[in-house]
Amino acid sequence: MPPLVHLAIADAERALADADLRAGVAEAFSETEAAGQVISAEPAPGTQARKGDLIALTTSKGPERFAVPTLTGAPRTDLERLLAERTLKLGTVGEEFSETVAADVVLSQDQPPDTQVKRDTIVNVVVSKGRQPIPVPNLAGKPAAEAEQTLQTLGLTVTRGTTVNSDTVPEGAVVSQTPAEGTLFRGAAVTPRRVQGPGPRRGPRCRRPATSAGPQSPRRPRLQGHLQQRARRLLQHRAFDQPRRRDHGAQGFDHHPHYRLRHAAYPMALSPSRARTVATILLIALTAVWGSTFFLIRDLVRTVPPTDFLAVRFTIAAALMVVMFWRQLRALRRRDWLISAGLGSLYGLAQILQTIGLAHTDASVSGFITGIYVVLTPVFSALLLRERVTRTTWYAVLLATAGLALLSLNGLAVGVGEALTLGCAALYALHIVGLGRLSTPDRATGMSAVQMLVIATLAVVAAVPDGVIWPQGAGQWASVLYMATAAGVLALWSQTWAQAHMSATRAAIVMTLEPVFAAGFAVAFGGESLSWRMLAGGAMVLAAMYAVELVGPRPGADARRTPEALHHEV
Repeated sequence: MPPLVHLAIADAERALADADLRAGVAEAFSETEAAGQVISAEPAPGTQARKGDLIALTTSKGPERFAVPTLTGAPRTDLERLLAERTLKLGTVGEEFSETVAADVVLSQDQPPDTQVKRDTIVNVVVSKGRQPIPVPNLAGKPAAEAEQTLQTLGLTVTRGTTVNSDTVPEGAVVSQTPAEGTLFRGAAVTPRRVQGPGPRRGPRCRRPATSAGPQSPRRPRLQGHLQQRARRLLQHRAFDQPRRRDHGAQGFDHHPHYRLRHAAYPMALSPSRARTVATILLIALTAVWGSTFFLIRDLVRTVPPTDFLAVRFTIAAALMVVMFWRQLRALRRRDWLISAGLGSLYGLAQILQTIGLAHTDASVSGFITGIYVVLTPVFSALLLRERVTRTTWYAVLLATAGLALLSLNGLAVGVGEALTLGCAALYALHIVGLGRLSTPDRATGMSAVQMLVIATLAVVAAVPDGVIWPQGAGQWASVLYMATAAGVLALWSQTWAQAHMSATRAAIVMTLEPVFAAGFAVAFGGESLSWRMLAGGAMVLAAMYAVELVGPRPGADARRTPEALHHEV
């Protein structure tokens, strides 16, 4: 056997071939031999071998090395697992405070990532203890400059507090602080209060002579939430109806600032019956606009995902309403903001459920199930608001539901899409009931703007995780802008104002005209053909609206829903 160890594998095979021997090659890691060199041979060199015998050679693959994983930023609980995957071991775990890294997250490691190391190499790490708490120092009695320097040295910020007078603490010294004790984190604020000077010297008390303020004026009634006619009656009852008064000056009562303010608040003073008529006309126009969007949306969502379309549409509408109705937004009270945010959440969630459900069911079935809000609205009004629903209204509800079924239903199987759409109908019904109960004519504009902001926020949250796909081309953008303005800004404002003047059930039945208009626009502009189902279903919906709106309840039965009564309920 010739000597083979330390030879390159090619040289070793050549030497065996010269000795009429065969070579069998295996590989192993070696810390001493370079890659490709013979580590050992079996049988050992120097022994006798016969011609043709097989000699087992073991060649080196070089030293065994493992790449150190990246541990910085990993949770403390994952360290041993990450190192075991690379046949490495965890060493000491140090701890340090950090203002930027959360507690129990690795700050640093002694072996840089991707470093090649031997098996079972120990890796030491430093783990964050979170932000370092700073005890709040006691600043009482210290000069203001010294107190400020102390806080800045500790990493705390100083905010100017109010000054006080004191006879016991020197001028310019700190008398108290907020917070007074406890711990804070770096950058937190401490507000010291310093002494401005000694307290005022009190002399003998003396009374100022009383002076007359003139004759007492009659108390001005609160006019907010009343129509102008009711306001005039109240003003006349409180002796404010004189055309000219001496205490109002030469300009007379019509130029009194309180009168101008109240008069400007009600530019559209309508009687209850006329206001209800205008509200009905607005809702009919609203449903016509909504109906015109169906064939536009059908073409648009073929290229733009539905949630992305909703996000773009309602974001544009919200921006327009904020710009247009900024003053009305500022005039809202906190309670109005909360009510509007709740109503907007109902509407926005309904839009999202309807869009997701439409992906799992036919459009005709979705339209019918969504229209069930006509049935749910009087049910919710009766259950939640204890309102009595007349027999005529129930007949109109059943007639409108039958008309919707004839218009859009070609078969119904209950599945995920149908269940989601039914939830959408329930949310729409709650939105209609809430608007009818809580909206007021003088705050309709501001409340509709807040609702649109909330709807846009929900739509963006639903669209952002998968990325937003924007409309392409002038045609798609024109459709989006039309639906953001006419079917968004104007529609939501019209619904909010109209429902301040009519009951929720009446509004729901009027809004069943939406599929009627949708079918009409689809025939006129969408290329669909007119059928007897469209005519019969549309006639039934129109008959329901006629029954509830023109025939209506008995005289005086709807008096509770006049704007004045509604305002008192709110």
